[in-house]
This record gives sequence, structure tokens and C-alpha cells, in this order.
Amino acid sequence: MDKISGMLLIFFFAVLAYAFFSHAAQPRVQPLTYDQTMISPKISTPEQTNPEPNALPPASQTKPIEQAPAKATEVLTRCIFMASNTYQVPTEVVIGIMYVEGGHVGQEAGPNLNGTYDLGPMQVNSLWVPKLAQLWHVDNRTAHNWLRDNGCENIYVGAWILKQKIAEAGTLYNGIAYYHSAARRPGKNYANKVLTAMDHEGFNSQEQ
Repeated sequence: MDKISGMLLIFFFAVLAYAFFSHAAQPRVQPLTYDQTMISPKISTPEQTNPEPNALPPASQTKPIEQAPAKATEVLTRCIFMASNTYQVPTEVVIGIMYVEGGHVGQEAGPNLNGTYDLGPMQVNSLWVPKLAQLWHVDNRTAHNWLRDNGCENIYVGAWILKQKIAEAGTLYNGIAYYHSAARRPGKNYANKVLTAMDHEGFNSQEQ
């Protein structure tokens, strides 16, 4: 990446961090981690380096954490890179999707025509809530709130979904399309928007 692209990337992270933390209260729970089978999301706390499966954080550890702007940028960047690495999806694609979705912590956009809502920075559709609730062993309302109100959790879930869509669609380009819609025209339009956003931010995207 050349010097100009690097500067654009730093600027983009700063803008995302502002949107990420300025539109809502700080996350209510600790960030999620996921097991390496890419199937079952789990919750961990900073004290649990090897948490038990589906271990939930004690209520005393769910207090909001105040973040200075520089720290907020650092946390956001780490969440994006860790989620991308966990699911082996391109970091630039995750950033491109976040750019196109334009979501933020605490956002609940909708309702959509089918009665669902789009939640958080990655605008994860609420259709995923029952599955997440089952995997996390919590009720639907709790899963809904965590997905909406905790930015890191939302990014991890978005990357988890993207990984599944790429596997389902067979190519990265179609996986990006399927993240939005399996219908050909809206999916293709969405994928092109993501690629355009990636190019705009200096990632030099290519259809795959």
C-alpha cells in the first residue's frame, strides 16, 4: 500500500471510530470471541483467556467502558482486524461493507418490508437473532440487544455471516452480494457499491 493509500486508511478508521462511538452509549457487554469451527459464537471476559464454551460474563463485568477518541480508534481497528482474521475474510471487504451500510452502535434501522430490522455498524438483519440466541444460550431479546448495542460483537457477527455467504455463493464477489440479498439484481448492485467504496478508500479492489 503506497503512502497516500495508507493515509486514506488511517483517515477512514478515524471517521469510522467517530461514527462507531459517538451515536450511542458504550457497549453494554464485553466483546465476543468465536470458536475456530466458525459455528458457535461464545462470550469471553478479559480475565478468561480460554473461556468455557458459552460462558457468559458476570453482570459486574458488563459496565460501559469510557473510551478516549484515540482509544476508540484503536478498539475499532482491533475489532475489524480480529474479526477478519478469525473468519479469514478480507479486512478491506469488511470495511467496505461497513462504509456502504453506514450503521452505528445502537442503530436499529427499519422495519424492512418483511418486518425485520438492521442492527448496528454492519447492519446485521434481525433474522439472525434466533440463531444467535440459540448459539449464545440467551433469549432473543438479549441477543438482539447485544447485536445492536455492542460494536465489536456486531462486527464479529457480520464477518461470521460474510464467511458463510462466501462459502454459499462460491466467490468473494457473490458472497458480498449475498450478504445483502440472494436476489441477483439487488445483490449485484450492493456488491458493486462495496467494491466502489473499497476503491474509493484506496484498497484497489478486484472482482473475484
